[in-house]
Amino acid sequence: MNEEKIIVRYMACRRCLGSVRELLTEIGFTDFKVELSKISFNRELSESEKRLIEGELVKIGLELVSDRDSMLVESTKAILIDSIYNTRPAKSISINEISRKLMVGPSALIKIFIASVESQIKHAMWRGYGQYKNISDLNEARAELWNLISRSVPEAEAISKELNIPAREFYNEVYSSLDITAVEHNAQMVYALQSLKEKGYTLCVMTNSGRIHLDRILRKLQLDEFFDYKFSFEDNDFLRKPDKSCFNNFLTVVGESAEHVLAIDDSMPNLYVCYNMGMNTCITSNGLATPPMFRELHMRVEHLKPDFVDFETFDLSNFLINLL
Repeated sequence: MNEEKIIVRYMACRRCLGSVRELLTEIGFTDFKVELSKISFNRELSESEKRLIEGELVKIGLELVSDRDSMLVESTKAILIDSIYNTRPAKSISINEISRKLMVGPSALIKIFIASVESQIKHAMWRGYGQYKNISDLNEARAELWNLISRSVPEAEAISKELNIPAREFYNEVYSSLDITAVEHNAQMVYALQSLKEKGYTLCVMTNSGRIHLDRILRKLQLDEFFDYKFSFEDNDFLRKPDKSCFNNFLTVVGESAEHVLAIDDSMPNLYVCYNMGMNTCITSNGLATPPMFRELHMRVEHLKPDFVDFETFDLSNFLINLL
């Protein structure tokens, strides 16, 4: 007898598992096993049965995934959740352990996860826009939104005018919908930031994402208390790095001169702006390239440390500890 397994996105808690078991029983399925991110059947499913399950899962906020990368992402989340919440005592698990379990190289797994986050943000934008415009087809919503923001008018202004709502309301909805299940607490980073604070350093964080997303991530990482200033997409008047206005706003709010700032980023264009403004700079690896190379996430290119950058690191928490 052939067994069939299907991978389900967002099925990451006991309540979800119970809801899915109940749903499958109600629509007539038997001999199945529901686990984190996965449903196993003791037989092969027909295409009509898969469509039926997919349609019912959508009604409770879940969705099937079929491409390899998405399956790996959901399987990784299941491993992380199990190690943290279902193992007593809870234990940490390394990327190498996960890669061995899934039989995928660590660097490949990291690249898949980064791409997954980018894809989540894009889909959340399309979905949110479609809901406001009553467009059910995601491709249609994507095309209309792209046409709207590709004009000369700033993105936030164009969206606000088209939807007749404050831009902040739209972006709050988009960023609050992102799945951060796989974000892991990093004890060494907590120690590094805590030590810097105790030494009197002023710590700031700037992101091109929304404030809601920034706060959720920092709370999940247990780093929220260490930052004196936080700058999000909204805080910078809906402008994103490497726009110089973002860094000017930062210097104004913090009240510090550029030469007293160390800017740490994984993006060469962002650091180039900081360098030209007189800041000290450090490029940190995002894990997408093998040292000594760095990889630009959005430009999809690899490079060595640029000459204009003062420092480089492939282990940010250790770099920060060595500043002390």
